[in-house]
Amino acid sequence: MVEDWRAHESLPGALTLRLGDPARASLSDRRRVRGEVDTPQSLADWPQERRALLIEWLKQTRSEHPKWVALLDQAGSQRHHLAVDALLGLLLRGWIEYEEVTSRALRGSWQPRSLTWLDLNALREHLGLKDPAAERARRENQRWLAVGDERLLALAMALAGSPARSISARRQLCDALVRWLQQGKRGTRRHFAQFARDRTKAIHTAEWQWLAQHVDLPACGISEHAPMMTLGGRCTLIAKGYVLIDLAVMPQHMALTPVSLAHCDQLAGVLQISIVENLTSFTQACEQARAGELVLWQPGYVASWWLQGLQHLVKLAQCPVRIACDCDPWGIDLAMRAGAAVSQAGGHWQPWRMDAATLNACRHRIELTDADRRKLEQILLQDLPPELAALAQEMDRLSQKAEQEQYL
Repeated sequence: MVEDWRAHESLPGALTLRLGDPARASLSDRRRVRGEVDTPQSLADWPQERRALLIEWLKQTRSEHPKWVALLDQAGSQRHHLAVDALLGLLLRGWIEYEEVTSRALRGSWQPRSLTWLDLNALREHLGLKDPAAERARRENQRWLAVGDERLLALAMALAGSPARSISARRQLCDALVRWLQQGKRGTRRHFAQFARDRTKAIHTAEWQWLAQHVDLPACGISEHAPMMTLGGRCTLIAKGYVLIDLAVMPQHMALTPVSLAHCDQLAGVLQISIVENLTSFTQACEQARAGELVLWQPGYVASWWLQGLQHLVKLAQCPVRIACDCDPWGIDLAMRAGAAVSQAGGHWQPWRMDAATLNACRHRIELTDADRRKLEQILLQDLPPELAALAQEMDRLSQKAEQEQYL
């Protein structure tokens, strides 16, 4: 059946189609109204105020058939005429058609009741708006971060469970952190903010809290302040003939920036360098240090600045080095990395309290996690010192590990 569209009686450029029974006389009636154009026309010449109102409608109205009274309410009384101009403009340029009604109360006049968007996606694109469905799909895709770095596994899971309003910003931070690690970057939080968002204060407090909750930022080379090398023991650091620090008279251990440490050009009376991973064990080692012992705290990650500081001290000291880390796969990895730096500096090193006997003597051993097992598989393929090789094999046999505080 061919629809009987007729010219609008009072609106040039518009057509009407009666929805009721044409043969039935009634004071109440409905009809559809559309423009004469076959394809939508540009709105580029619209006044800014009218475009702004239309954009508001599109952003806040989810229905494809919104009620006219709802759009009027959204516009407000002060923009009533602007809303009518927008309605008629959309109609005559082919973007909408609307249904209008008449009744006894309206005394024969016609009033719009609801409108239909004829090509909503095209209209959004024409106005430079994002398609909501595509935007939702994009945000959903942003939830899934593929990571090959064990340090980022918990962060990837946290991103997947984030609320929709936070996804885009958090994904940006995650992608920046992946690039940061791939490029081997190190620095403060401000350095990372500059790297991620081109401004040193562009990452808000709540975002830092979210990152710190789900990833070990220091392990990723991001510190709150300038990096510090923590040391203690009973020896003297000298710079240009002057005593820089006499550790023997210090009540506790202390820390130096890499720049300050680089100014040290002599170590007096150093017979042994001891490297300890756990901070509690390090503190005890400092308190129990023998004369001529320099004790260094090794954070639970390998930073280039720390390795450079270690190599500087090894070259100055020309003495044996012993390394004590947790009896777990990550501890072996840390010890091997520190040991490689010692060897590159011309020094000799050996593991300290990292062997199968130490692991078996621990009363409180912990089951290996899936991440531990994957790391252990890599460790077992390496060329390890005899003590560390035996420790790795024993961990594999027991499927357990131990923390350093129990035995050092």
